[in-house]
Amino acid sequence: MTDSQIPNLIRIENEVMTNFDHSIDYKVAELLKDGKHYAQYSAWNFCGWVYFNIQKQLFIYEVWRYHLCEEIFEYSTLELIMENVCRGYGDG
Repeated sequence: MTDSQIPNLIRIENEVMTNFDHSIDYKVAELLKDGKHYAQYSAWNFCGWVYFNIQKQLFIYEVWRYHLCEEIFEYSTLELIMENVCRGYGDG
């Protein structure tokens, strides 16, 4: 378990990714790159928040389960986040 690292950002109402059809909304992804927004990414076994760290030039994803932040992933692409999060938490 870890503490949330989401900075004071503006929430985008549309999900950036979904495991329903393993899709990525690239318009939302571009909005995240300004470093001022965050968006949801959800699946059957987990849910969480994605934002972009401008200094690191990485997408950050916080895995939340049962109202707790369990793990934080940092990758250069959303595809890598989806692949690695699903490997650890299932993509159901």
